[in-house]
Amino acid sequence: MSYATQKDAEDRWGRENIATWGNLDGDTAAARKDRVDAAIRYADGYINDRFRGGRYTVPFAALDTTALDVVRTWATALVAWWLRGSRPEGGEADPLAEAISNAKEAADDEMGAYLSGQRSLNAQPVTAGSGGRATAPVVV
Repeated sequence: MSYATQKDAEDRWGRENIATWGNLDGDTAAARKDRVDAAIRYADGYINDRFRGGRYTVPFAALDTTALDVVRTWATALVAWWLRGSRPEGGEADPLAEAISNAKEAADDEMGAYLSGQRSLNAQPVTAGSGGRATAPVVV
């Protein structure tokens, strides 16, 4: 299960924007599914890698609605960041480039707060039965 879908990214960033960022060739008005899928895989991997060895079992499973919304927000920021960032420069400036960069930075900051214990995510904690204790340092 992915943390976000193409529809989630479109709901946050706009269907036309995802289509533009997800289509390098410009041959249609639709996003290339393979590029959007690659961005979603990147977002999932990025989030899992940030939390691997920490306080929570990854990949996250059975998140409650609030936790799922938080993780989905991170994932949609990362999807847009990957799609927009992998486009060649040139042509018209993208007015959302700064917003995407800020969203990715905010996602990184928020993940850091959960990793450090400043915030608590309603997700499965690492326990002795799930592979042992957390091996990553936790800053309080």
